[in-house]
Amino acid sequence: MAKPSIAIVGGGIAGLVAAYEITKNSDMEAVLYEASGRVGGKLLTTPYAGRMVDEGADAFITRVPHAIELCEELGLGDELVAPNASGAFIWSDGSLKPLPKSQVLGVPLDIEELRASGLVSEAGIAAAEEDLNRAEFASGGNQPAVGAQSTTQDTTGALVRQRLGDEIAEKLVFPLIGSINAGNCDLLDLQATAPLLAEAAADNPSLIAGLRNLRQQAQSKASAAAVSKGAASIFLAPKSGMGKIARQLESRLGEQICLLSPVASIEMSAVELSAIRFSDGRDSENFDAVVLATPSWAAAELLSKSHSDAAALLSDIDYASVVLVTLAFNHSSLLDAELSGSGFLVPASEGLTVTACSWASSKWEHLRDEEKVILRVSLGRHGDDAIASADDERIVAAVLDDLEQTMGITARPQDARISRWHRSFPQYAPGHNEKIAQAEARLAPAGIFLAGAGYHGIGVPACIASGGKAAHAALRHLGISP
Repeated sequence: MAKPSIAIVGGGIAGLVAAYEITKNSDMEAVLYEASGRVGGKLLTTPYAGRMVDEGADAFITRVPHAIELCEELGLGDELVAPNASGAFIWSDGSLKPLPKSQVLGVPLDIEELRASGLVSEAGIAAAEEDLNRAEFASGGNQPAVGAQSTTQDTTGALVRQRLGDEIAEKLVFPLIGSINAGNCDLLDLQATAPLLAEAAADNPSLIAGLRNLRQQAQSKASAAAVSKGAASIFLAPKSGMGKIARQLESRLGEQICLLSPVASIEMSAVELSAIRFSDGRDSENFDAVVLATPSWAAAELLSKSHSDAAALLSDIDYASVVLVTLAFNHSSLLDAELSGSGFLVPASEGLTVTACSWASSKWEHLRDEEKVILRVSLGRHGDDAIASADDERIVAAVLDDLEQTMGITARPQDARISRWHRSFPQYAPGHNEKIAQAEARLAPAGIFLAGAGYHGIGVPACIASGGKAAHAALRHLGISP
């Protein structure tokens, strides 16, 4: 009798981790199918301007341990580095203003630092002070019970606006959370998009005080690996680029990876078997379990014949497209430009095309060059995919116009690289977690499990955790305890 087998569809970081975890925890056959000619998804590092420069994510957050632990396990622990530059800015009211260093997802934790930044008016500062006062009043018994105000907000925007006012929401919080999700915070589910804010709000009538408490708890429990790598900045990355994580996983999996293998559908071939049908004419394959590590819209298409109810839930998740433009300038042409930090964010209300600019060669020591300055510029928000569909010339022109306005750059770049990420950022609408739970409940009995950014969180650590969780669920489905 043939030993059980598991298929993994999708070769991004979640799919790679799922295949790796299955292989590590069992002797069963695991096969990963990837439609394109490479694995890694948005973890892609390629040569540019004499350096290896990321085309997608350039770091991972250390607040949760998943990415650090994986890197250590893959032998990349000694290669992890923290950003060289710590300060960041926000483009606001015609100038670059410093983002308060004491903040969590844009929520300011130090009132005086907020005042010094010049980002908000006295009315905005007063709103922050009023939020803090709620904690003081509550401790004296003059406010409702802790967390009593946190149950009525279903979006990130609603919570922040109620606790801190519109100004702090739009000028500080939305640029950070919005850039992470390429979305509108007023439309993004609170629990799915910003669980840290949800937890702080549930634990304290003051959002600021609640985040202060959580930060203090996190610092006391900080992983030894993060501390040893200087992760006080809360970000780390392999100095050879984030693509190295995918390449290490690829080397571990070897022939278990099947590239250029586009899957057309997932169907039930028997009571306990799923059939993987391919779109290039090859024979279908039967598996005892399947991990779908694709965007939710792709998963919906694959499941439309066999699990139409789950497919309908997944197809309802919207996505945003983004573009990342990498520019190389002669160092002497940018001598007057502000580069003493990691970069800047742009609130949607400012009306620019760019959403963020990373001063990559200032941010990372391994990208520093005496002759060149490397910038990575992000464009694209949910609801406005026009820039992602524009031609290269228009995209570069839009970027240069905005860099002239924000940084005073008038020089032409020596080189420009455009990386398009179509339908790459899922938008977690209110009720997202419940919707995914319903879909998973309908798929799990058939041995089908979901992994990736479309389901359980955006960001590399979240995708790593999602891939591992799906792999373990598939093993348990087959009677194996990982």
